[in-house]
Amino acid sequence: PAISEALVATAGGILVATFAYTFHLILKRKSYELSVLLESQADLILSQKA
Repeated sequence: PAISEALVATAGGILVATFAYTFHLILKRKSYELSVLLESQADLILSQKA
């Protein structure tokens, strides 16, 4: 029983880690996209003022 409980806990941990890592990658990509958008908008605004 002890080994089966450990295996279930390990499987649960791997499942949670997989979802957490996927969510992290989604947020990282969205953050990068927003950063690129903000940089391009800032360049556009600065070029119009010059």
